[in-house]
Amino acid sequence: MAKKKKTDKELFPHTKKRCYERYGIELTRKEYDQIISKIKRDIKDGQITHLYKQSLTRSIFKVKVQDKDVIICYDKSRKLIMTALPLECEDPDKNSYTTSYEVQND
Repeated sequence: MAKKKKTDKELFPHTKKRCYERYGIELTRKEYDQIISKIKRDIKDGQITHLYKQSLTRSIFKVKVQDKDVIICYDKSRKLIMTALPLECEDPDKNSYTTSYEVQND
């Protein structure tokens, strides 16, 4: 039986909880939706910075939320934020949460 993919209804509460645990931020639904919208439209406003790809579908971003830098994992196939990662995950070489994905040009 195939594993069921998590939905927006499951991922928002998880991300909200991780933002509070790791950054002391009470993430609102409006802020969550704005971040997703900006990532989808690839807006370069200084609020969102792409850091690296974790896999073919997941990328790590640094976003400004309530004047704090927050590291998030975004899944482009689902177009959802998966979680808020600890600040040390900003550098793919210095964290134990992820392994960065190297894109090969053939």
